[in-house]
Amino acid sequence: DRLAGLGRLAAALAHEINNPLAGLFTVLDTLRRQGDDPGVRAEAIAILERGLADIAGVVRATLVAYREDREARPLTPEALDDLRLLIRHEAERRRLRLAWENRLDVPVPVAAGSLRQALLNLLLNACRAAPVGGRVRFSARPDDDRLVLEVADDGAGLPDSLEPALLRPDEAVPRRGQGLGLWIAGRLLADLGARVSLERPEEGGTRVVIVLPVPAAVCEGGDGDRVGTAGGGAGGG
Repeated sequence: DRLAGLGRLAAALAHEINNPLAGLFTVLDTLRRQGDDPGVRAEAIAILERGLADIAGVVRATLVAYREDREARPLTPEALDDLRLLIRHEAERRRLRLAWENRLDVPVPVAAGSLRQALLNLLLNACRAAPVGGRVRFSARPDDDRLVLEVADDGAGLPDSLEPALLRPDEAVPRRGQGLGLWIAGRLLADLGARVSLERPEEGGTRVVIVLPVPAAVCEGGDGDRVGTAGGGAGGG
């Protein structure tokens, strides 16, 4: 049992470091091609910094039994949009259409590293599940004292056997690498106190809905505007 647990830990660590690394190599390629542009260079450096911070967070979390440290940085709109670039290689390889809607316009006091890592796993899983030339959709929106996130694909649908890895990670243990990304995402989201549900739309595919509690200082008003913390103004959608 101890050896099996060590093997799962090693596989999870390799999996979680490899995912952001693939995207960061894409950023390096952008720098090689367009690095003379100051705007492109500044944006790429910022993405590299956030991506490396995520990898450092994975290592720290592993050292404390896969628990994120308490000094977690808040989630910014830019940190969410980074994920689009980090999955670009996989999406382009499969000629996927990405529908991206990020309605977050102020930082949210949740553990950005853990949440980004979970979302990256789900997005890559959606890219691999979607048929070549298919569609993957991501959305994020504040809703009162919650953050609602969705990841959807138009593939054949998540097999029933893999559902527990995401929805009940404390009970389900992935075998031979199957469902490892879903299991890691489920663990991270459970640690964040998120509620996760799976939907199967009539048109096919799988939609993962994540509802994450956040302090009421970040909310969405009835007219769709978000209200920031004291001293901040309302942001546009």
